Amino acid sequence: MVTEYEFIDKDLLQPGLVYYRIKQIDFDGEFEYHGPRAVSISGKREVNGYPNPVVNDDFVLNFGFSPDLQYEYILMDALGNVIKTEQLISKSSDSWDISLENVSSGIYFIRLFENNQAVGSLKLLKK
Repeated sequence: MVTEYEFIDKDLLQPGLVYYRIKQIDFDGEFEYHGPRAVSISGKREVNGYPNPVVNDDFVLNFGFSPDLQYEYILMDALGNVIKTEQLISKSSDSWDISLENVSSGIYFIRLFENNQAVGSLKLLKK
């Protein structure tokens, strides 16, 4: 019998080789461990946000934030000038509300850092 399992590990700190085990619990309470299984994790986690284009001053940045890690974003204009930066510690949700008040209309780039390492970026348009 082939069975598939799916799990999103939000505590994954960095790409690399990780090991997982499955604990199977039967209806009668008996259990058995399977594994470990090696899983190779590569690449960066996805950074996205909404609304894009931004039609008012509020933007929501989505990412798999992990508790107890330090995050920072840098908002840059199309020429690479830093417009705004903000730090966040111990984020326990997957979103970060960003105010774009006093930011002019135009094309911008957000770079997201986790513990001082770049984890992704995205392009946004403010109308």
